[in-house]
Amino acid sequence: MAATSTYRDEQSADRALSSAGRPLSRVLLVDDDRGQLESVAALIRDEGFEVEMCATAHEALERAKSREFGIAVVDQRLPDLSGVELLKRLRSRSPAMRVIIHTGYGEFDSAKEAVNLGAFAYVEKLADPRELLNQIHRAARDRVLLYVEELEQIVEQRTASLRASEEQLRQSQKMEALGQLAGGVAHDMNNLLTAIFGYIEIAKTYFPASHPALESLEHVEQASRQASGVMRSLLTFSRKTAAEKKRVDMARVVRDCTKLLRRMVSASIDLSCDAPTDESIWVFADEMQMQQVILNLAINARDALPDGGRLEISVRAEPHGAKTGDVVCLLVVRDNGRGIAPAVAERVFEPFFTTKPAGKGTGLGLSIVHGIVSDHGGAIRIDSQPERGTTVTVRLPLAGEERGSQPESETDAPRGRNELILVAEDHPYVRQIMCSALRSLGYRVIEASDGEELLAQVQQRGDEVDLLVADLDLPRRSGFECIREVRTTRPRLPIIATTGATGLDISRAGLENTLLLRKPFKPHELAHRIHATLRAHEKRVGQNERDSQDRTGG
Repeated sequence: MAATSTYRDEQSADRALSSAGRPLSRVLLVDDDRGQLESVAALIRDEGFEVEMCATAHEALERAKSREFGIAVVDQRLPDLSGVELLKRLRSRSPAMRVIIHTGYGEFDSAKEAVNLGAFAYVEKLADPRELLNQIHRAARDRVLLYVEELEQIVEQRTASLRASEEQLRQSQKMEALGQLAGGVAHDMNNLLTAIFGYIEIAKTYFPASHPALESLEHVEQASRQASGVMRSLLTFSRKTAAEKKRVDMARVVRDCTKLLRRMVSASIDLSCDAPTDESIWVFADEMQMQQVILNLAINARDALPDGGRLEISVRAEPHGAKTGDVVCLLVVRDNGRGIAPAVAERVFEPFFTTKPAGKGTGLGLSIVHGIVSDHGGAIRIDSQPERGTTVTVRLPLAGEERGSQPESETDAPRGRNELILVAEDHPYVRQIMCSALRSLGYRVIEASDGEELLAQVQQRGDEVDLLVADLDLPRRSGFECIREVRTTRPRLPIIATTGATGLDISRAGLENTLLLRKPFKPHELAHRIHATLRAHEKRVGQNERDSQDRTGG
């Protein structure tokens, strides 16, 4: 079997030699005896090799700089350097070169030294010339086999690189498909969430402050915010939208999430929350995405505790870094569950990687968490040991102090002054919520369910309309078209555009001087926007009138 293998290797080498190119079959022949040089060169050429002749070692070294040789046949005794020294220099320049020492003096020590230094063979000049030719053929086959191995390594490396690129392309295509899917359903999802938020806000008004139903409504509202956060996180993760950041109290967010989690974990899990109630921990963040981070990490911890255990969530401000006064928000989610192996821990943030059984996880949760934390200028770390539990630490930069701004209140929405508001919205539940809320606040409201109806109402009511609220994705005529057309006849009409779509830059859409309100929103948020827009419009109109009077001398 070994003989057959060798025979096949030699056949492969012969075929490769014929197709590998001239450098492998090029022989550098070095001998200071001119007659010997030419006679040996003729023998080698007759075997099909290309031969270049040199009379000195330095000439051979110069030739090797400019051309590649597969084999060198070197006389042991040269006028400038010994054959062994030339062997060392040739091999240092071209380690793959096969060097045969050709000598008229059969010195054992020289032969031993040459072999130790990497000589392929040591052949006496007085021997049968066929011995030298046989060694040259062996050297050629050996060199070609090495060449083939090198090619195979290159092919293997390039194949691995191509596979990595192919996998990267597949991941990119998955992310693009995910983004298209999320973007496609975002409009409908945000409409539904707007309706849910609206009905929750209305339902709260029917119960006294101590009624237990209010707690259930709070849980429904938190769950709805989480649904909105999931959608926004998917869109951000697939680069379809940007996070909407503002100052957020992480202590409050952790407490709110813990309340929601208590209904999501079994009684065998001891869930604890350590978040200060007497101070705020402010970060500049997208609140829904922060909730998504906490819930994703906590749910992963819960799933690692099938037989029960401890799940701890804590948040605090902690000094960090070398500079005095450097403080960060430190969020920690810890469990004493199954833990994960180091090799797995290195991959948990990769998209679509999951350790859960088929159908139990998408492999996107921790990828989304990592993306959110990175987008907020933070860092995340996982420390885990099998059967001992996992600790996930998230560091986020603190936000600076901000004074004078108050959150918009649900119970203290500003009232209208009998202004006429045109609401154009095709989703019936959303339109009903918006109109009902505005009427309860003292506004007169007219409705439109599509673009054509919007334009008809504007034409019919004329200057009587004080403000337009228009969805940008109306049927028949889009909100974009309608707003542009209304601007031609009512250029100063205050307009608020609403949308459930993502990634929209309203200034680039040609809707300058139009306020954009993204869905999902709550009725009180709409009321605050309308009130602020109307008051700003009144100031502009009053200022214009005063400027006009000043110009006319009145």
